[in-house]
Amino acid sequence: MAGAWQFCAVALDEAANTSLIVRNTTVSAGAGSYSSPASGDASFTAQIGANGNGLATIPDGGRMAMLMAWEGRALTQGELAALFNATRGRFGA
Repeated sequence: MAGAWQFCAVALDEAANTSLIVRNTTVSAGAGSYSSPASGDASFTAQIGANGNGLATIPDGGRMAMLMAWEGRALTQGELAALFNATRGRFGA
């Protein structure tokens, strides 16, 4: 949503085949199977703030205030809610 602070998070647990997608306080849970990466060379580099291999970037005037990443495990819904509540006041939400 333009002109407003948003909390967006993705937690992916490949071992359990589960995921959480969070936008502010709305949580969507998913399940699926994952396969190993392709054996060929990667065609594109990872880009934060873009999708479609860089074809759609953050619009002019858009800002990313912080980026957090955890390695080794997916955060739980409770941990994501705690991050939302701990950071929301910094941006007037």
